[in-house]
Amino acid sequence: MSAATRFPSRSTWVRGGGVVAFEPQQALYRVLRGSIAANSLGSIVDLRREAVGEETGVLHVPVFDYDVVDNFGGFSESLLEFTRSEGKIVAHDVVPMRTVDSLSLPSCALVKADVEGMEMAVIGGAFETIGRCRPALYLEAHRGKARALLLSLDSLGYRLWRHFPPIYAPQESTDAVENPWPGVVSDNILALPAGRSLSSDVIAGFRLNPITDPYRDLP
Repeated sequence: MSAATRFPSRSTWVRGGGVVAFEPQQALYRVLRGSIAANSLGSIVDLRREAVGEETGVLHVPVFDYDVVDNFGGFSESLLEFTRSEGKIVAHDVVPMRTVDSLSLPSCALVKADVEGMEMAVIGGAFETIGRCRPALYLEAHRGKARALLLSLDSLGYRLWRHFPPIYAPQESTDAVENPWPGVVSDNILALPAGRSLSSDVIAGFRLNPITDPYRDLP
């Protein structure tokens, strides 16, 4: 999960902006930290090994066997449900959990969340920030959770689109010979506050599908 905001002291980024990024899984946090360092983004990205939710507290994060080939950033159920299911994990870490509102961001342009079914919790803990800053929202439409998420975003006065980007983008890698995930896409929701428009070129180029009625056009 990340939130784009503005840090007046960080003028190295466009218009003095910055990113607050959260990753509770230790192994993935280390990968992200290495990527930030390799791309010289340390002055821009405020990386935290924390979870984001509807309230402050702690989250029990599963520890996996990372020697096994798997998708350690994807769960068939929500992360909270996964961690509360008996017999599914051998060990876990306890990490702090906070809300977006607790950050007291001076401004916020974008909230991007792929948090394994906890998207509603992230939004619930960001009501003040969303109401004050009216950021764009880009959220995973996690199976079984999308209906409530769409209705919540609609109630906040946001216009909605579905976006299905492929998991693998060939242009991002020169090493891979073939697509390891053919036909696999991510299911996401783009939400913009009323009055903020998108050009027809952007809608067509990214193949955004408008959601005109969240009660009917559900993922």
